[in-house]
Amino acid sequence: MQTQTTVVADAGSTKISWGVCRPNYAPEVVTTAGFNAVTARSEDFCKLYELCVEAVSELGLTALSVEEVHYYGAGCATAAINASVASALRCVFPQAQIYVGSDLEGAARALFGEGDGIACILGTGSNSCLWRGGIIEANVPPLGYILGDEGSGASLGRRLVRQALRGALGQRYRDELERDYGVTREETLQRVYRSPGGNVWLASLVPFLGRHRNSLAIQRILADEFGAFLDNNVALYNAVAMDMPVGFVGSVAHFFEIELRTAMAERGYRLARIVRSPIDALLASSR
Repeated sequence: MQTQTTVVADAGSTKISWGVCRPNYAPEVVTTAGFNAVTARSEDFCKLYELCVEAVSELGLTALSVEEVHYYGAGCATAAINASVASALRCVFPQAQIYVGSDLEGAARALFGEGDGIACILGTGSNSCLWRGGIIEANVPPLGYILGDEGSGASLGRRLVRQALRGALGQRYRDELERDYGVTREETLQRVYRSPGGNVWLASLVPFLGRHRNSLAIQRILADEFGAFLDNNVALYNAVAMDMPVGFVGSVAHFFEIELRTAMAERGYRLARIVRSPIDALLASSR
């Protein structure tokens, strides 16, 4: 039985899912805009504070009643970053015990609990880890959307835009991208190189891929990206990867499950399960 009030957050670059478990109530979840701690400047942590206040209001919570906060967030990769996140949260929950971990840890806990497996994230960004006995034993660095993040929404969008602007997809698709998403050479350069959130903008183009997933050209993009993720991330856990179940969280994995399963089967990997959002499993484990 739930005896205390616990807030759990699953924070990605695009959105944060805030959940609460409290005595005599069913768990509740609300969403706010996202936050990536690794790309945030010191002054940007005020935004995390504001998002937390927004969530508390929507959940109808009294901040002083919260006894524990578990925050699993994108970019929570160093002790210094995690301390900054905890400081912002403590301004909202002054009496709570606060734990800050990476979104990857949250994904692994949601997928495997205290069991073993290879946990993967395919959302705005991508990541993976070897998870044993409730800890991250190894992690292949994803390197972000400029150098890596294969299979992510940002990487899919990057490949789509590159092919469209170079004429590799045909005029029909290029016209549709310009009409529906404002994709032009000038806008792309502005969004990716001169504005914050270039990864989020690229990931916002993923619905176009879903709309045309039966096209051979789009199928090739999806196959190449998911293959690149598996070959440049999961395969680097060496022979262990062939023996352990591989699980995924994230909207990209959820919406392109068929294509992801195909890429997995071609390489002989064993799929555990695909979870769109880990928040429900994280809430269940906190009760």
